[in-house]
Amino acid sequence: AGLKYVLEPYEYSKAEQGQAQEVVEQLFEGLSKHKDVVGSTPEDYFSLLKQKPHGKNGKDYFAYLGKLVDKNGKEQVLSFFMAERLSKERVGLYWTITVRWEDYIQDKDLNPKGFPGISQYAYVRVFEKMRQETLHEDSIQEIDLGGSETKTLDEQKEKLGGQPEESFWVVKK
Repeated sequence: AGLKYVLEPYEYSKAEQGQAQEVVEQLFEGLSKHKDVVGSTPEDYFSLLKQKPHGKNGKDYFAYLGKLVDKNGKEQVLSFFMAERLSKERVGLYWTITVRWEDYIQDKDLNPKGFPGISQYAYVRVFEKMRQETLHEDSIQEIDLGGSETKTLDEQKEKLGGQPEESFWVVKK
C-alpha cells in the first residue's frame, strides 16, 4: 500500500529531459531484452524530448511525465506522454512511452504483481488528465492513438476502446 502513479506536466527542463530520455532508453532496452522489438529506435524520440512545442501545455499540447511515488515520497519516472491538439475536440496522442517490466522497478521492496498492466493504467490516467484540463474550454471528445508498428500495439489500443480509422498521406503543392 501507499504506492501511487502520478502524472506531472512536462515542462522541458534539463532534469526532466534527462528523466524522459532514460525512460525511452529503458523501454527500448526492455523491448530488446524481452524480444519485442519494434521498428522505431530511442533516437526517434530524442528531439521530441528537447523541443518544446508552441503554445501552452494543457491546452495546445499535452506533455506529461508519469511517476511511481511510494509512501515516503520516493519517485521513479516510468512514463512520457506527448499529445497535440488536432482540432477543437480532437487530440493526437502519438508518443506514449511506459516502461512496464518488473525488473525496472528500482525499489525492490515493492510488490511487482500487476506491474505489467501499468501501461494500460497510464493511458487511462492520461485520458482523464487531458479531459480535466480541457473541461472549461474546448473539451476533448476524441483521442487519435496513431498507427501501430505491431499487432500487439493494435490489440492494446482496442482494449482501450480504440477503433481503426482510415488514414492516408497527402502532399499538396
